[in-house]
Amino acid sequence: MFKTSAEISIEHRGLGKINHDFENLLIIFSRVLERLKEKELANYIKKLSATPKNLPQDQKQEEKWSRAIGMAFQILNLVEENAAVQYRRKIDSTKGSKPIRGSWNETFLNGKKWGISQKEWQNIIGKIGLQPVLTAHPTEAKRITILKIHRELYLLLVKLENSK
Repeated sequence: MFKTSAEISIEHRGLGKINHDFENLLIIFSRVLERLKEKELANYIKKLSATPKNLPQDQKQEEKWSRAIGMAFQILNLVEENAAVQYRRKIDSTKGSKPIRGSWNETFLNGKKWGISQKEWQNIIGKIGLQPVLTAHPTEAKRITILKIHRELYLLLVKLENSK
């Protein structure tokens, strides 16, 4: 199915908005970092915010640029998730089950301090209800193929870190 010139124009403006908003938000973020006396970080963020000047301003190139930015941040999220898991494992293996803020272990240790018995915990947990929630929110929806790729990348990160 062919797109009308109006549809192409809307897409083009939308892609331009992504680039514009992305650059502006990163510039604002770099200013915040400067105010926090983090000049080196601010300079790094400024480099990220610069859309290549030699990027042709046609819709296909803008779309590729926007997708590349999105993919780069997806990769960053994978790296962060993997690092957090590896960090928790390292803490557990070197220092034992030290409670991590917000973990079940912390909750149970706090409960012990507050005098909650094992029987009371069983009663509390028995009353918890879990229900799956299906959503069609665009920020939470990902194609199965993309999820598979993310999973493969994540597993490669885990394999790389655990091979050391």
